[in-house]
Amino acid sequence: MGHSPDQPLDLFSTLLTILVCALWGGAFVAIKIGLLDLPPLGSAALRFFLTTLVLLIWARLQHVPLLYTKPEVQVLAVIAVLFFYFNLMVYLGTARTTSGRATVFFYTQPVFFAVLAHHFLAGDVLTLRKGCGLLFAMVGLVVLFLEELGAGHSSTLLGDLLVLSGALATAVQNLIIKRAAGKIHPVAIIFWGTVVSTLFLGVGWWEFEQNAAVIFSPRAVASVLYLSLISAAFGFVGFAWLLQHNSATRVTTLVFLVPVFGVLFAWLLLHETLTGLQLLGVGGVCAGGYIVSSSGTSQVKEPLPKEVPAIAYALLGLFIYLWASRHSPYNPLGAIVAGGLGNYVLKEPFYTVILLVAAGLGLLGISQLVLGVIDRAKAASSPPQNIHDATSSTGQRFCSECGKLNREQARFCGYCGHSL
Repeated sequence: MGHSPDQPLDLFSTLLTILVCALWGGAFVAIKIGLLDLPPLGSAALRFFLTTLVLLIWARLQHVPLLYTKPEVQVLAVIAVLFFYFNLMVYLGTARTTSGRATVFFYTQPVFFAVLAHHFLAGDVLTLRKGCGLLFAMVGLVVLFLEELGAGHSSTLLGDLLVLSGALATAVQNLIIKRAAGKIHPVAIIFWGTVVSTLFLGVGWWEFEQNAAVIFSPRAVASVLYLSLISAAFGFVGFAWLLQHNSATRVTTLVFLVPVFGVLFAWLLLHETLTGLQLLGVGGVCAGGYIVSSSGTSQVKEPLPKEVPAIAYALLGLFIYLWASRHSPYNPLGAIVAGGLGNYVLKEPFYTVILLVAAGLGLLGISQLVLGVIDRAKAASSPPQNIHDATSSTGQRFCSECGKLNREQARFCGYCGHSL
C-alpha cells in the first residue's frame, strides 16, 4: 500500500530535515567568515564550482544519470535558472536591506510554497491546522528578528522586494522539484543548478570584482569547503530528496528552523547576543514547525532506518563541538590552525577530550550515513526478482526495494528513490 501524499513526516525524514536546516544555518556564519577574505561573487562562484565537481564525481561513481530527454531537460533548465536567481537575489537584496529584514522576507518561502502546493500538488492541501502552524512559525520568525527589522536609516524597500522575489522563486523551484519526483534524480537537479550558477557567478566575478582582494586564508578555505561540500552538495541534494519523497509542505515548513540555527551558531561561534525575546521567537518557530509536520493521520510503523541513529550521532557530535567552542578560552579550530594540534592539547587538555568525543561521534554518524546510502544504491541497481513484480496490471510500476506503486513513466521510485 502506498503512502498518502500528505502523511506526517517519519522520524528519518524529520531528523534529516533538521540536519539539513542546521547545516544551512551554519552557512550564514560560514559566509560571514569567508567574506572577510573573499569577494561575494567570487566566493559564491568557487562554492558552486566545487559543488559541481563533487556531484559529478558522485554521479559517476553511483551511475546517476545526468543527461535526459527533451522534456526533462526543459524542467532542469527552469530549475537551474530559478536556483541561480534566488541565490543572486539573496546576495543583492541583503546588500540593500538589513540582515534581519532579509532573513524574515526570505523565509516567507514556506508560506508561498504552501499556497502553491494547495493548487498544484494533488493531496497536499492547506488545512486549517497547517495554516495555523505556518502562522505560528512566521510570527516566531518575526519575533526572532524584531530588534533588527527597524535597523538602518536608508530605504530598504528595493532590498526587501529583491529578497522577497528570491523567496517566491525558491517556492516555485521546490514545487517543480516535487512534481519531477520519479523522473529526475535529485543529484541531477542540483548538479545542473550549480553548473548554471557557477557560469553566471564566474562571469560576475570577472566583470565586477577583478580588483577585489582574494586571500586564501585558512578561514576562507574552510568557509568555501563547508559551503560547497556540506551546505550545498549534501544539503541541497538531501533537501531535494526530502521534497520528492514526503509531503512537500511539511518539509518546507521546517525550513523556518534555518534562521534559528543561524542565530544559535552566531551566538556560539561569533559570540553575538541572544536575548529572551529571541528565545521566545525560537519557541514559536519550533512550535509552528511541529504543528505542521505532525498533523494528519499516523503512518503504519515501520522498522527504524539505520540512517536515523547515524544522523543523531552527527547532530550530537556537532552540538558537543559547538558547546566546546563556546566555553573554551581558545577557539579550537583557529587555535589548531594557528599553533598546531599539539600546542592546543597542552593548553586545553579537558576540551581536547571533549573535541575528540565530538569528532568520534561525527565520524561515526557520517560513516554510517554513507554506508546506508551505498546500501540503498546497491539495492537500487538490483533487478526485480520477477518481471511480473515490476509492473502492475494497470501499467503502474512496482519498486523492487520498497514494493510501492509508481507512475508508469517513472524512472525512480517516488517513495524510496531507487531506480525502477
